Amino acid sequence: MTRFAKESGVLLSFTPDTTEGLRSPGLQGRHTVPEGLAALVAGTGLQAVQQASGSYLVVKKPASNAPAPAAPVVAAAALAPERSLAEIRVTARRSANGTTEGTGSYTNQVTSIASKTDQSFREIPQSVSVVTRQLMDDKRVVDVEQALTLTPGVIVADNSGRYFSRGFQITSMQIDGGAPMALGAYTYQPQQDMGSYDRVEVMRGASGLLGGVGDPGAIINLVRKKPLAQRQVEVSQSLGSWGNQRTEIDATGPLTQDGRIRGRTVLSYQKGYSYFDYISQEKPSLYGVLEADLTADTLLTVGRSYGKVRQKGDYAGLPRFADGRSLGLPRSTAFSNPWAYFHYENDEMFAQLEHRFDNHWKLKLNATHARTEQQRRWSTLSGAVDPQTLAGPVWRGGVLDSSNTQDMVDLNLSGPFSLLGRSHELLIGADWQRVRSRWQNMSYTDSGTVGGIVFDIQPWNPAFDQFNLNLSERYGPWGQEQLGAYGVVRLHPSNKLHVIAGARMALYEFTQTMSDIIDTAGNTAPGPPNRSRKAPSSRPMAV
Repeated sequence: MTRFAKESGVLLSFTPDTTEGLRSPGLQGRHTVPEGLAALVAGTGLQAVQQASGSYLVVKKPASNAPAPAAPVVAAAALAPERSLAEIRVTARRSANGTTEGTGSYTNQVTSIASKTDQSFREIPQSVSVVTRQLMDDKRVVDVEQALTLTPGVIVADNSGRYFSRGFQITSMQIDGGAPMALGAYTYQPQQDMGSYDRVEVMRGASGLLGGVGDPGAIINLVRKKPLAQRQVEVSQSLGSWGNQRTEIDATGPLTQDGRIRGRTVLSYQKGYSYFDYISQEKPSLYGVLEADLTADTLLTVGRSYGKVRQKGDYAGLPRFADGRSLGLPRSTAFSNPWAYFHYENDEMFAQLEHRFDNHWKLKLNATHARTEQQRRWSTLSGAVDPQTLAGPVWRGGVLDSSNTQDMVDLNLSGPFSLLGRSHELLIGADWQRVRSRWQNMSYTDSGTVGGIVFDIQPWNPAFDQFNLNLSERYGPWGQEQLGAYGVVRLHPSNKLHVIAGARMALYEFTQTMSDIIDTAGNTAPGPPNRSRKAPSSRPMAV
């Protein structure tokens, strides 16, 4: 009944003792809300009574020779000063799984970023912020960097995928609460198109318990959109300054007559120019996901996303006078060149399996494979400007290419248990992360030797097939691998006292190999590997 209420969007109320010991025959096919509720409670001795507000109340059927109870009788009992009603459980879609789509809200009731299980914010002893679907729509947020600028306590340093919180760089990002992806120095730049995501969650503070090696500053969790039980097609078009335009198509709904298989596709295309000279950008992306009810209690989700960034021109900073004064140049000034570009490709495949047991325990498996490729022809004018001669800055440039492959798997089991007459919660699980990356930068032969006058800038055209090997370097392979097991217990000794305790055991290995480039064809001589291994260690947390 809870799942039916969530997917049909109705408010359903019942007392725990009403449904205790009963089992629903289940539901298949298409039904109206009254028909569906009637089928779900068939043979249980219960009935769903619609209230004046449009919600439904599940009560026991009256005896055959007694009149049917009316809603006012329940209300009268609630108003009687000498009587009290038993606990009433209210279930709605948002409180069930944290989905923000369709709520119209800038906040959320629950989150799973701090525990991998849905918890209300008051149950999480850390600072958590959520950028909901409604906020992203209203602010026209189209990428993860824009979403993070709306998050309190997070600083977006530049356009290279570097984010900071509490003075530390954020180097871990989860997707759908799975094992963390590695950001930072691993040549992975988050370029996810937000048209495919329901919300962005950020937990500030240490995340080592459930986030692998973890960060002292924060961890990010992106939650993908999932298929809906009803058919829906949304098309949006936006226009902006400097010729920016974006088209987005979002289609979802059941793919079989009984609704057991559902799908969703999000297609977006964005292009436009920038207030910087030489800069233009084109960003197509495609997201597809399928959900299948293998059984009434088992849900399988598979999907894939693919996106590209095709940027002409290259972002670069502005030099200053040698005495520190600003040059006073227009804000459109960018010391790049028409031949510079930045190309980025992101491909993700994922699978999730969720099974609910009869005792309210839940088993989750989450696996993701992500691959990125980056090619960049860069140029910049750097160096202080002499106030008298206006000379000093020199052109620098070259070719940079990198790749990054990440595999993440997370398996966990969670549910309630009883101890000393009280109900408590337990989460146990294991995760695995493997990152493999390479990075190469080759500087042009005359990089750093050709001067430029900032007030009379002339394009720089180096020899694109000649490189200065002394200024070139290559790292690869490099990356990290970690395997961990974790456990969290939430104890409730009393209504006013709650204890959260957890521990993590992890094996961690980081590998980096530097190679010297020995010819213009990119051939390298391997350098000595730099390897470090971390012995098994525990990461306890108690609140």
